[in-house]
Amino acid sequence: MLWTIVGIGIFIAIIRFFIYLLPFIIVAGLVAYIIFKGKMAFAKKKYKNEAYNSYNQSQNQNVYEKSSIDDSNGEVIDVDYKEVD
Repeated sequence: MLWTIVGIGIFIAIIRFFIYLLPFIIVAGLVAYIIFKGKMAFAKKKYKNEAYNSYNQSQNQNVYEKSSIDDSNGEVIDVDYKEVD
C-alpha cells in the first residue's frame, strides 16, 4: 500500500515537472524553427541572387567573335523537320 502511494506521488511529481517545462520546450522549439527558416530563406535569397548574377554575366559575355572554323563556302543545307505529337 505504501509503495502504491509513493509510486503515485512520483508519477504526479513527474507529470507536474513536465507540465512546468512544457512552455519552455515550446518556446525553444519555436525559436529553433524561426532560426532554421530564417537561415533557409537567407540561403535561398543568396542563391537566387547569385544565379541571377551569373545569368546576367553569361548573357553579357555572348559577344560575337569570328570563329576559327571556315564555313564561308556558301553551301547551306535545308532540313525539313517532322512534327512529333
